[in-house]
Amino acid sequence: AVERGYVLVWKRRFPAPAYGIFSTDINCDGANELVVVTLLGVHILQPNLAHVRAKLLRQLVLAAHQSESESGSEPNPKAGSEREAV
Repeated sequence: AVERGYVLVWKRRFPAPAYGIFSTDINCDGANELVVVTLLGVHILQPNLAHVRAKLLRQLVLAAHQSESESGSEPNPKAGSEREAV
């Protein structure tokens, strides 16, 4: 397992030399696509959405745990105060 840096996980050949490689979120789904510009056109490589979903869920769980630890796990006194009087 690599803690820092990059690891080659697949290789891809293009039909012409690459002039530029960019990582950006072109479809506004929250995950960056890899855009490769070659002599013959523009190629867009999308990430595996199952991996993106798993990573997002891990980040949400970590954020929830951090939020709980920062709040001291004390009950919120305002919670439930919006109940209607009978």
